Amino acid sequence: MTSICLAVMSLNYQQKVSQLDIVQERMVDEALRKKIFKEYKATLDRIRRMLALFYEKYAVNGELSLAEANKYNRLDKLEDAIKKELRSLGNKRIAITRKLIQDIYRESYQRQAYAIESTVNENADRL
Repeated sequence: MTSICLAVMSLNYQQKVSQLDIVQERMVDEALRKKIFKEYKATLDRIRRMLALFYEKYAVNGELSLAEANKYNRLDKLEDAIKKELRSLGNKRIAITRKLIQDIYRESYQRQAYAIESTVNENADRL
């Protein structure tokens, strides 16, 4: 092959990869945002239920005093439960990110193979 033909192949290949990169980045951003948002919302809902239950259980005449909340380490137990929820959220974010990285690697590999194959096929037709 001539150097001009190789340069054209290289340019075509780079253009295809760039186009695929843009599409993939948009898909990844949206997928990650949706999954993480879903986990944050679920965690927030659970924490709100904990707080509502705590208030309902320990409020007297519609008011919750600090003294009543601290009685029998109630407030500490609530804080521990909230920390547990937040730790769980962090672990879920890590799991989502790991899975996403694995998917990106797999897709990137397949994308590279597709770009190479289609570029070679296009240039083979020209010869």
